Amino acid sequence: MYLLVLLLSLCTTPDLFIGKELLGRVTDRSVTVNLYAKTGMDVYLEYGTMPGAYPHGTALHQGSAGRPLEIKLEKLRPDTRYHYRLVYRRTGAVKYQFGPDRSFHTQRPKNSRFVFAVQAAEHISNESAANRDL
Repeated sequence: MYLLVLLLSLCTTPDLFIGKELLGRVTDRSVTVNLYAKTGMDVYLEYGTMPGAYPHGTALHQGSAGRPLEIKLEKLRPDTRYHYRLVYRRTGAVKYQFGPDRSFHTQRPKNSRFVFAVQAAEHISNESAANRDL
């Protein structure tokens, strides 16, 4: 829990959010985008397979201050890189704001090779906090 809060607070995202959105439950056909807003807001996602081109969009979701919000993208293609961005506004506002282009890759076929990196908060890599036997 503390690590999650720390990671969220270190991210650079518009001041309406606690931190950058987190992706989870990635499958070959879907992904769940998790958000945590500081204020009530309307939000949806635009997405597609090319940077800056978003031909698909989710339904509009209404988020409450201090409550997590999950938006599921479905009917995706397996083994495909997708680009997406948040489209959001404070509840009652007229003008939408646009988040930066971000990307994810849907699940690859079984036994395919890929590389990934694990990033942790700086204090975890401190020698006094690290357990090298793990």
